[in-house]
Amino acid sequence: MNLGRRAKRKANSTIGKIYDITKKPKRARPASTFYISAKRTATKQNNPDMRSKEIVALLASQWKAVGMKDREQWQAFADKDRERYTKEMAAYVAHPV
Repeated sequence: MNLGRRAKRKANSTIGKIYDITKKPKRARPASTFYISAKRTATKQNNPDMRSKEIVALLASQWKAVGMKDREQWQAFADKDRERYTKEMAAYVAHPV
């Protein structure tokens, strides 16, 4: 994908540094996203006639019903991903273009 020079660089007016936005780290994912992505394949196989939007709605309602003990394992994934994002973002900000 060929982005123009202006699209690749973004000026941060408060700091006065220029960053390459194509290398910016992806945001940390919440626990519910890890749950939905893990359960999506099995739900799709059990309900082949359901559309993707319906599957996500079903899994979101199941997520709301999940107890705190079961959420802890998914929250652990989210915490780990948040640590990854924090480290990558620190490296990204430390090395402007």
